[in-house]
Amino acid sequence: MTKKSNNIIQFNKKLLAFNSLSAVIARGINLIILIWLQQYLLRRISAAEYSIYPVVLSVMMLVTIVRTILTSGVARYITEAYSLNDIDGVKEMTSTMVILQVSVATVLFVAGLFFSLHVNIILNIKSQFVLDAKIMFGIMVFSFCLQLALMPFTVGLFVKQKFILINVFNVLTTIFRALLLFFLLTRISNRVLWVVVSMETANIIRLSLTVFFSKKALPELRFSFNSFSWERGKKLLSYGGWAFVGRIANRIRTSADPIILNKFATPFDVTSFHLGFLFQKQIEDALLLITEPIMPGLTSLYVSKDFEKIRRTFTRFGRYATWAVLFFSIPVMVFNQEFMRLYVGEKYLLAGTVSLLILGSEILTLGIRMTHKIAVASGQIKPVALRSIFMQIINLLLTLYLVGYKQLGAFGSALSTALVFIFIKPFLEIPLGLKLAHLGYKQWIHETIIPGNMPAVISFMFLLFLKVLKTPDSWFLLGIETLIGLGVYVFVLLKFCLMSNDKEDLKKLFERKYRKLRKM
Repeated sequence: MTKKSNNIIQFNKKLLAFNSLSAVIARGINLIILIWLQQYLLRRISAAEYSIYPVVLSVMMLVTIVRTILTSGVARYITEAYSLNDIDGVKEMTSTMVILQVSVATVLFVAGLFFSLHVNIILNIKSQFVLDAKIMFGIMVFSFCLQLALMPFTVGLFVKQKFILINVFNVLTTIFRALLLFFLLTRISNRVLWVVVSMETANIIRLSLTVFFSKKALPELRFSFNSFSWERGKKLLSYGGWAFVGRIANRIRTSADPIILNKFATPFDVTSFHLGFLFQKQIEDALLLITEPIMPGLTSLYVSKDFEKIRRTFTRFGRYATWAVLFFSIPVMVFNQEFMRLYVGEKYLLAGTVSLLILGSEILTLGIRMTHKIAVASGQIKPVALRSIFMQIINLLLTLYLVGYKQLGAFGSALSTALVFIFIKPFLEIPLGLKLAHLGYKQWIHETIIPGNMPAVISFMFLLFLKVLKTPDSWFLLGIETLIGLGVYVFVLLKFCLMSNDKEDLKKLFERKYRKLRKM
């Protein structure tokens, strides 16, 4: 029997802070490994060999969007059922999705192996690298299908807000991945193949840990053939269908460019675009990890219809996201050429231009980064998906024109993204985000846009001034000028941009730290 009592999941600022901090640490370790990896490989292997990785990865990323239909609604609706104490619903959704996902995973595994054996027919890969490409794709297919089949048993940690444990697993498996990769590259051979071997080995270990502890955290995640419910399945698949449309849009953005460049440009363009897009990808991945802990509580706010807290969450997150992203992005935009010259040499300066275009185009919509989270929490994913797919179809057509017809290579790919994100995205997504958050333009501009962007504008101008005075030609000088610019950023933020609730939280934080120091 389904119990009627409520079990609303509450926001806990301290828990959210610890969860987000652990996500930042995990992402930071991953970024350090990635920075070392790019430099190590590009100095030891050709651009043609390295380009196999982003191309095969892009194809695999397109394949992974299929699982969106099956998986995107599972965590959201199990969280809703748990917050309403609907234990039967949790069991029915788990059982239903296990049956559906295992069936689909089996079909995809067979199809993926067939594709991997014929990957050289579909992709433009030099003959000496075909075997590596087949092995890389085969390993990715196996790992993907295993993760798809077991996914329903991984949501327990999400529902119980045990994100610190999730991030501990991420850190441990990332360290393991780094050690395994270092061993393979230094003791076996310098091959891009080992990047995939180490990555997917770590992914499977993380999956095993997550399933085990997720089941312990939420024992209601039980499977039974008798608990299959087609009604539950249709509800999740309907939600997943629109999430699938949105994911297609995201994958077009992240995966189409390397594939188009592979067909119409050169391995150099593929590698340059991959390098230039890396920083943006790391920011997006970090934001995803940092904001994931808020989802159970946000879903519960919609269950309880607490729109005042939803408005505060939307404006606050928009402000914090803008501060965090621009803190790291502004130095990269100002010193994009200098950074690439020092990092991978003169050959890949084009990657700096790509990075500048992609990072700069995101600035106008940083204040509504909460829109997708709000849509997921409220179950209103359709309008977000429709806008995303429209934008990315335009982006795809522009990329084909600029790369295929105009032969602009990696620059054309980045330019098409910038044009869409500057001239189309703000007009489609800003009104939607404010509507979903039940928020007015005046409050949003006052609490998010002005305080969120002021530190970036001032530090950007200051860094440009430093660059004119002395263009950095060493890591030391680049670091000094960057630190000065970031100091200006932090000063402006703390002095002029904190809202009253930000100041209150900082005051409480310092008071707690002070009390702890006095007790020592």
